[in-house]
Amino acid sequence: MTQAPSLDRGAACRRLLFAGPGRVEVIEERLPALGADEVYARTVLSGVSHGTEMAWLRGEAAAQHRTWDADRRVYLDGAGRDYPVAPGYETVAKVAEIGSNVTDVKVGDAVYLDRPHADGHIVASNVARAGLVPADVPVEWAVFWPLARVALGGVHDAAIQLGDTVVATGLGTVGLLTVQFVQRAGAAKVIGVDQHPLRLQTALSLGAYAVDARTTDVAAEVRRIAGPAGADAAIEASGSYRGLHEAIRSSPPAGAWPPWRHTTASSPGSGSARSTTATGSP
Repeated sequence: MTQAPSLDRGAACRRLLFAGPGRVEVIEERLPALGADEVYARTVLSGVSHGTEMAWLRGEAAAQHRTWDADRRVYLDGAGRDYPVAPGYETVAKVAEIGSNVTDVKVGDAVYLDRPHADGHIVASNVARAGLVPADVPVEWAVFWPLARVALGGVHDAAIQLGDTVVATGLGTVGLLTVQFVQRAGAAKVIGVDQHPLRLQTALSLGAYAVDARTTDVAAEVRRIAGPAGADAAIEASGSYRGLHEAIRSSPPAGAWPPWRHTTASSPGSGSARSTTATGSP
C-alpha cells in the first residue's frame, strides 16, 4: 500500500486544472503536512461529470459569468469565477496514512470524498468517516454516490405522491437513478425521455416507459400513456433547453386540475403539476 513520506513532509500530488477555455493542465505539487486529526487518502477512482466539467472547459458554466447567491440559491448579475478551475467532485480514495489522533478510520479504508481530480488528498478525519464506503460496496459503485444525491434531491423537490405519473427527461446517470427513486417513491407510471437507444432500453429494463425524443412528439406520447392531463410531475435531468421544454409541455397547465384525473389519495393535490430540475452544485 502506498504510504505518505512522513507526517511532517507532505506527499507528492498531481492535480488536474482547467487553465482557460479548452486548456487542460496537470500540475505537480506537495500536499500540506499531515495533521494529527487528518487523513491522507490516495485516489482510486475519480468520476468525470460530463455536463458540468465540459461547461467549465468550454467557458460556458453559469458560475463563470454570474454570481451565485447562496442565501437565495440563484445566479445574479455580477462577476463570475475565473480560471484556473480545479474540476471534479466524485472521488473514491483509500486511506494511506492517518494522524496520531485519528481513531474513526483506518489505513486501507475506502472513502468517498467531494474533492477535485488529484492523486491524493489531505482531509479531516470526520470528513473521511462521513464518506466511509462499506466493505461490501465496490468502489465502482461508490463513485456514483454524489449523482445519486443529485437525483434524490430532484425527486424530493418534485414531492412525488402515491400513484403519480412522472416524466424524467434525460436518461443519463442522473436520469436513470431518478427513474428508480421515483418508482420507490410510489409513482404508478414513470416515463423516461431520451434520444439514445441504449439509455431508452435501460429505462425499459427498469420498468419505465421509454419515449424516443428523436422520432416522437414527447408531450403527445406522454398524454397517450398518462391520459389527457399529462404527467403529475416532471423531472428534467438532461440539462438541455429542449428537455426542459418537453418536461413543461408534458405537464398540465398550472392551476387547472382536470376533472378526468382519478386518484385514490384523500386529496387530489394542489391544483397544479409539479416540476423540478436535477442539477449538481454551482
